[in-house]
Amino acid sequence: MAGFQQKSVDMRGIPSNYLNVVNTDYYIPSSLEEDAVTSTLPDGKPNATSMLYNDIGIQPWPKDNKDIYSVTTPQGSYNPDDVWTEEIKVLMSANMKPMASINAGDTARLCNYKYCEAVYRMKVRGLITKLPGFLFTAYKNPILTPEVVTSMEQMKNMVDQFWIMNPTFKENFDKKYDNYDFIDGLPKQMLFVKLIPNCTQENRLFIANGIRALFRDQVTLFMDTVELVDQLKSTMVVFDIFIGLIALISLTLTFFLLLVSTRQNVRDNIWEYGVLRSMGFTKAQGQRLYMYESFLVVFSSCILGVGIGILTSILVTA
Repeated sequence: MAGFQQKSVDMRGIPSNYLNVVNTDYYIPSSLEEDAVTSTLPDGKPNATSMLYNDIGIQPWPKDNKDIYSVTTPQGSYNPDDVWTEEIKVLMSANMKPMASINAGDTARLCNYKYCEAVYRMKVRGLITKLPGFLFTAYKNPILTPEVVTSMEQMKNMVDQFWIMNPTFKENFDKKYDNYDFIDGLPKQMLFVKLIPNCTQENRLFIANGIRALFRDQVTLFMDTVELVDQLKSTMVVFDIFIGLIALISLTLTFFLLLVSTRQNVRDNIWEYGVLRSMGFTKAQGQRLYMYESFLVVFSSCILGVGIGILTSILVTA
């Protein structure tokens, strides 16, 4: 990618109405090709998936171009007429910016499969910090493979070209999933069902049981996001109470530690106080001196503690 070290990514396809179905409270776009956004969501956020389903700003590429370093040319022993040289429009996790110096609007080389059997031009439509259903993040994570999403149509084209290059894999796939009728010709990892806002608990449970009845195995999972969010909120209430108790205990301990520390400080410096008294200090002046000293120590400690806390929270929640 642009002369930098290549990065492995996990490519997925999403339908055009994806963000209209999932819970967009946790959808956080980082940077987008603003000119390519053709619709917005009900909450006013830009609909990033709309950029995957239009050709605004996409540059045509001659099919007779065989220069792989100009970011396109599939390789292999399959029919050159099947080569698909249209730019692959993608949305990438925001951590690709620090990991591969990728920005919204950039064009990069996309290799298909681990041996780079086919090379495509890739158009980065945008960087997303949070995308529901995917492990998108802004953190530079060396463990998790960054995820990339594209349209179902372009995903299908790349999969078809992979079948052409690997007919044995295609035979094994057809044999295993012969009884499945995949929409768009692609197996799906997740299915999102959006209900009307005022759907009752009874109706939601009825629909959920109907969906569960369609499962063919014991490993398929069903999650009700409304119920899940309610459980998380209950958990957070308990967690907040726990944190409050810890804070109360900490404040109580801090008060007594500060009291003991101040008393000990006065006792250790009683000779200094005697010298000051002999120099003409009154009792009130001596009390103010020790109070000011304690205040400076406590105030500086509070500033340092609050600063470290804010910095830690920013690093954790960025």
